Amino acid sequence: MALAAQNLGLYMCSGAATATALSDKSSFPTMFRTIPSDGLQGIALAKFVKAMGWSSCSVVASSSAYGRSIADAFLLTADQLQVNVATMQVINFDQAVQEAEKGSTTSLKLPAQTVAEAGARIVMFFGEPTEFTAFAPVAKSSGIIGSDWVWIGSEAISGVITPDMTQEAKDLARGMMHIFPTEFQNAAEANSLLTRYKRIKPAATRLEPYSGFHVDCLYGLTHMFIEILKSGSSTDAVLGRNPAARVPLSRGLKPFDGLSGRVTFDGNGDRKGSYRMLNVWDNQATPVYEIDVEGEVKEIKAPKYFSGSTERPADRPDSLIMFLRFSRFGAWIVCFIVAAVILAVIVSTAMVLRQWNSRIVNEYGQGVLIFIAIGLSLVLGSTVSWIDIQTRLSCNISLWGIALGFEMIVVPLLYRTYYTWTTFENTILRRNTVRSTFLRTLPFVGIFLIQPVILGLWTLFAPSNRDPFQQCRPSRSFASQPTLFAQCLQVDHDCLEHAPAVRPSVLDELNTLPVGSRPCTSLRTLCRHQPCIFVRHPLSTGRFLLSGILARLLLGAHGRRNLRLYLHLGYDPGAHHSAAAQT
Repeated sequence: MALAAQNLGLYMCSGAATATALSDKSSFPTMFRTIPSDGLQGIALAKFVKAMGWSSCSVVASSSAYGRSIADAFLLTADQLQVNVATMQVINFDQAVQEAEKGSTTSLKLPAQTVAEAGARIVMFFGEPTEFTAFAPVAKSSGIIGSDWVWIGSEAISGVITPDMTQEAKDLARGMMHIFPTEFQNAAEANSLLTRYKRIKPAATRLEPYSGFHVDCLYGLTHMFIEILKSGSSTDAVLGRNPAARVPLSRGLKPFDGLSGRVTFDGNGDRKGSYRMLNVWDNQATPVYEIDVEGEVKEIKAPKYFSGSTERPADRPDSLIMFLRFSRFGAWIVCFIVAAVILAVIVSTAMVLRQWNSRIVNEYGQGVLIFIAIGLSLVLGSTVSWIDIQTRLSCNISLWGIALGFEMIVVPLLYRTYYTWTTFENTILRRNTVRSTFLRTLPFVGIFLIQPVILGLWTLFAPSNRDPFQQCRPSRSFASQPTLFAQCLQVDHDCLEHAPAVRPSVLDELNTLPVGSRPCTSLRTLCRHQPCIFVRHPLSTGRFLLSGILARLLLGAHGRRNLRLYLHLGYDPGAHHSAAAQT
């Protein structure tokens, strides 16, 4: 219908068509809509998952254009928000129906079992009501519909709720949430419309879904025609059937206040809309969250989950989480121990510095002791950034903290060792040594600054980012295909430079596999082990090699022996100086 309207030069508005293809103005130049597109819906769903505090989920999508368009937008946004998609299942429901007529449920059972073994308890379903009705019984038998699981559906799932809904269907949809564009924002106009609707259909208790968007479409077309005429265009330009003479949408499409609230458009004539998340319970859908145009989530009331409880289920079982989290007591014990050790370092350093004028403290160097104390504190404090889910910030804080802390410990020791060697061991250097403390320390300041420069370039051009990974084993359910199906055993995070991102064409790649044959762990790889740190961080290897070369040049054979003596407990440089003078 939209293509026919373009060929006739007709302006067209839709209050229900959400396909992303309609955003292409080269194919649909006179088409606009008052309902948000599937792409915006996928973005809103990903932001909702993030706002709920869930960091992982599984996706089940129809292979139709509707399911794929939502899934594409969801995957890209989830990757940006660092929400891990544990498994992506694309199902050809037409094929599944044909198999069901022959008594087979393989096309549905394999994806359901894969979701069950992927480890994530949040399931996103992108499809039509009939597709959910076909998949839900198989999902229930696979154990992925229950009190520990949360199902979130796209806006089309609103059609699951019907007056003649069976008890079995009610049980399968119980506690489910689905998104739907905010439709009746103007309460006064909505009540007026409902009153007029009851004159035609007295039994009506509510306005039909999407009716508000269609009302806004009629108003939008009228408003647009008036704006075009105001701009000086003729009546024939609006009502004519000549595609070449049509006026661009941008000239007449302006924001207005409609039944569904403030209606604004982007450059493609797509509605910038807000959403509501509805909670299904006892054949009723109740609004529980609002998602505004910017993706901010606001709770209206606590939803009821499958068990009837309002307590939010976890996205993964505790048995799979292989890293400390601030939500658990163990992480705070680690923080307390780290803080206690740092406090001990600071207090002990302060006690030593109280003897500021002591000969021993002067020989060791007050600045050296302070730098070492700061370095130890940095290294210890950086370990706290390893707690909980890694982010780009925590990855780089850990990198900078440990690297700079290491330097603040080693460089002062190198300086004192070199000073001891030139003063007590090497008579030639002692006669020609630089007397200025500033000039003597300048080379070591240069050595210290090498590290921040390397780290700065590293962070600028190859910043570390979170890399979620899972350890798994071939699924017992599908032992004949161990490369495609696996059971999740552990979940962890690491930091990588240039962590791979989800590509827009990932659904096309996944669809080259047989139906149900989707990797369980991530969109990048199936199962892997954590590689050696020097392989993952090649610059680390270069940094430590550089430090070793510099240390070797500064110390030499005599310097290494003095370093061992210098670090020996109870060594007194003053006594060694007296013995050397007597000799």
